[in-house]
Amino acid sequence: MLDALVEISEDENVGKLVNESLHMASTFPKNLSMLSTQIFLIECLLDMVVLKF
Repeated sequence: MLDALVEISEDENVGKLVNESLHMASTFPKNLSMLSTQIFLIECLLDMVVLKF
């Protein structure tokens, strides 16, 4: 799933957001990190869709 999102995010800014979200998630307890990462990535992608249209 994460690989697909990274491929979608060819835009440099989106790449930064994805990397930041992965870094933030790695600091959370493991049982929360995957859920938190997915929520954060979805929010970033939704923001990109809104900004592009």
